[in-house]
Amino acid sequence: YSLGNYLPDWHPYEDYRRFYASDQNLGGAGMDMLLHELGAIHWWLGRTTHVLARLTKVSSLEIKGPDTHDILLRFANGAVGFFHHDVIERGTVGRHIRIVCEEGTIEWHQNQSAIRVYTGNNNAEIGFDKASDWQTAVEASREAADLVAAQHAGSGHIPVAAAPGFTYESCYLREMRHFTDAVQGRAPYTMCSVREELNTVAAFHAVLNSAGEGRELPVA
Repeated sequence: YSLGNYLPDWHPYEDYRRFYASDQNLGGAGMDMLLHELGAIHWWLGRTTHVLARLTKVSSLEIKGPDTHDILLRFANGAVGFFHHDVIERGTVGRHIRIVCEEGTIEWHQNQSAIRVYTGNNNAEIGFDKASDWQTAVEASREAADLVAAQHAGSGHIPVAAAPGFTYESCYLREMRHFTDAVQGRAPYTMCSVREELNTVAAFHAVLNSAGEGRELPVA
């Protein structure tokens, strides 16, 4: 699982050195992204039991903390994995994920709206438009694009968010709407349980401790 984004491009309308993402103590230097992605990894492959991590500063970016994160993972179900994340990659296409086994491979690039499934006898692409909530996602994409277009930055510019179909920003909109609906009692909260969140936090702390000690550690 590989993910990289060039930090100065995150908020092109402000100096990257002056917002949280440049300081590990504020959750920056990619620390927030590690939590995001560990949560997704657990959703795909289940709970991690051990991690071996290396967090490194290799670029000239003026940040307080590492800019490159490499993590080996072991899972409760016997699977093993590797996660790379950085804040220095230019021209990124986002997440690149491959889940492989003897029976086949599942692969997804974030800039593609389809998942590749290869089983040895068949090589197919399953489009996001096959998902049961596809139309809801498209409608949220249009709404998210309208919200971004209505913003005004004090300096610099806000990236254009055209939405002919699906846009990534709609995920944030749908997530927050789901949360507020649950808080107000209109629907149950189904995104993630407290136990699952605690497992993710435990894995995150194991990553930090492993990087500091230079050895594989169990996830408490």
